Amino acid sequence: MTSQPHVHANSRVLSELPTRLHHNAYVCADQERTRHFYEDIVGLPLVATWIEQGQSPDFPGREISFAHTFFAIGDGGALAFFQFADADVAAKFKAQQQPFYVHLALAASEATLNEIKRRLTAENIPVRERDHGYCKSIYASDPDGLMVEFTADPPDVAKIDAWGRSLTATVAYPKDASTAIIAALIVVPAFRTVSPFLISLPRLTIDLPSSTDSRSSTTVRSFSS
Repeated sequence: MTSQPHVHANSRVLSELPTRLHHNAYVCADQERTRHFYEDIVGLPLVATWIEQGQSPDFPGREISFAHTFFAIGDGGALAFFQFADADVAAKFKAQQQPFYVHLALAASEATLNEIKRRLTAENIPVRERDHGYCKSIYASDPDGLMVEFTADPPDVAKIDAWGRSLTATVAYPKDASTAIIAALIVVPAFRTVSPFLISLPRLTIDLPSSTDSRSSTTVRSFSS
């Protein structure tokens, strides 16, 4: 497998790419409800909680307060969630239900994917499954409507990667749906060549001040609690 992404000849890419995903931020209505889903059910540990007060261009001249929680993933990055103290601010930034194709995807081993599926099913949380050919995925919605995908490589991933690297194609967006499917089958595996680059990046922990970077209790309380 290659450790470098394929770059188009005319691209103006950075000489040094960002090292990894630090965190993916979303808004939640209730931090404890969110913690229960991600930590107790899915199994991602809560590793940091940050309480902050500051200015927002949406509320000029006013201090707003929010809690920011971080749930760890294996590369040192995190899923992060905001909850706002004031009802009007929370209403302004409330998470909106997105179409299925707007979602977050996390790579996992097949064993981890199956364990997460068992955990979700045990809690009667609907799980959608799909075999894309180049990966197998499950999908579930968190309490605020964020669609989360967990995806695992198939046993023949090395063969798919080699096939993708052997292709050189420029595909215009097709008008015909059947052509679109064929184009996707050709192009998508080529993107998999980026994955070894991502997984080999060094781990970087979240750096927060010592007074706030660890959990002081076993639960996260909502502002309303």
